[in-house]
Amino acid sequence: MVRSILGGAALIAIGAAAAVLVFTWRSPTEPDPPPSRIASAPRPGAAPLTAARGLNAPPARLDGGGQGTDIKRRLQALGAQGAHAPAQRRRPAERSEDVEALSDDVEAPSDDREEPQEAVRGRESNPPAPAPPPAGSSGGAESDAAAAEPERIIDPSKSAMERALLTVGVDEATAADIKSRHDAVAMSQIYLRDQATREEWLDSPRFEEEMRALEEQRPTVRDEIGDEAYDRYLFEMGQTNRVRVDEVLMHSPAAQVGLQPGDLILWYGSTRLFTPGDLVAETQSGRPGERVRLQISRQGERLELEVARGPLGLQVNATQDKPTAN
Repeated sequence: MVRSILGGAALIAIGAAAAVLVFTWRSPTEPDPPPSRIASAPRPGAAPLTAARGLNAPPARLDGGGQGTDIKRRLQALGAQGAHAPAQRRRPAERSEDVEALSDDVEAPSDDREEPQEAVRGRESNPPAPAPPPAGSSGGAESDAAAAEPERIIDPSKSAMERALLTVGVDEATAADIKSRHDAVAMSQIYLRDQATREEWLDSPRFEEEMRALEEQRPTVRDEIGDEAYDRYLFEMGQTNRVRVDEVLMHSPAAQVGLQPGDLILWYGSTRLFTPGDLVAETQSGRPGERVRLQISRQGERLELEVARGPLGLQVNATQDKPTAN
């Protein structure tokens, strides 16, 4: 009986000691025990976690050193191993740079084909070609000179005669002098007509003679500025500057050389024609029958004919045409 009681007490004591030991080993809040309590061998039947994963970490505690402490050490071992990872593994900073580079690629124009570096270098070294001149411009020195030359501004308060002279290139002093002499003759003719009317000799030979003398004093614009400028001057003044053929008589010298209605007669011999009176004066001058050059314009085309000096057998009229280079 006594033996049974002592045996039961011993079993109770052994069970209590085992319970205390188990409770102490599993408690996560207990501080680390002193070094003397560290076991020299691992727990039977359990392989160390670090050995299974190939980590160089200290062995797990088996004497109740705390599961939290063991996990902390394993995490430190994982961090140490990550520091020695292979070079192929990118650091976070490198990955952020890749993200920035990717965003730049997205913002740039999409082009699946990569441009050769030679083409890029060539484009950087060669500046872009200048833009071609606008359509219709000839370019070159003539267009540059025309662009550099300022447009001439004409005073609108000047007379029509002066404006026309300035337009064709006459300087202001010459234009003013021609206008002054022209107006002086015109006023003298007005006074002459008024006097002849009052004294009743307007239809007399005296009036015609004195009027002719005054007309000879009138400056001839044609002689002052030349044929080319005079042609443009007449056009600017709204006056006629061409001799137009209206009718060609049959069996006439004009019909024999092929003149046609609508032709514009520009030259007779060496004289430029601007009025029908110019043509009549030239046919009546020189030696009759001599061969002279006749230059005409037919629908914009220049033609040259040869006729005998004298009557042509034409009906002509005055007209206006835009001056062109002769």
